[in-house]
Amino acid sequence: MIDIREKKIFSVNGWVMVAIDLVVFFVCARYFVTHVDRAGSTAGMIAAAVGSVLVFATFGGFFLIHPNESKVFTFLGKYVGSARTPGFFWTNPFVVKKKVTLRIFNFNSDTIKVNDALGNPIEIAAVVVWHVVDSAKALFNVESYQNFVAIQSETAIRQLAAHYPYDAHDTDTQSLRGNLDEVAAELKEQVQK
Repeated sequence: MIDIREKKIFSVNGWVMVAIDLVVFFVCARYFVTHVDRAGSTAGMIAAAVGSVLVFATFGGFFLIHPNESKVFTFLGKYVGSARTPGFFWTNPFVVKKKVTLRIFNFNSDTIKVNDALGNPIEIAAVVVWHVVDSAKALFNVESYQNFVAIQSETAIRQLAAHYPYDAHDTDTQSLRGNLDEVAAELKEQVQK
């Protein structure tokens, strides 16, 4: 498996590109209108037509990023970069853009029956708060990052329950009920693997 890491894509402020497109379009249109009746201006007419077509081709490069959102870009099937900064931008019009949300999600696990470290049957559930940190990894390394978090969380909950007793009978032993911070830190570490 190829390890893909998020990298910033080249992009330009979208309003600057709109201004450039408008200037080029109006220059081409003016040239076309003023030279349409003149003989021998075929090369100029072709240049004006090509310029106008290029202006319209650049429209595919505009994109908008909302707060807590990322866009991941691919070109001919290859990852070329990501953008996270909210705003209106322009990049290569031939890239494919995919949205990845960076919002915070809660995953409520189902209540599951497991045995704790002492072999006692217990019912356990957890609420896992998560968000995407690397948009490229989220999009390309797993099929569905929402399902990935759900499966990783339930697996980690089962492992934690088997590692700790529910209650500790002495103060030196860590337990699920008595050491919530340590259990939460270990759950976080296991889910992020």
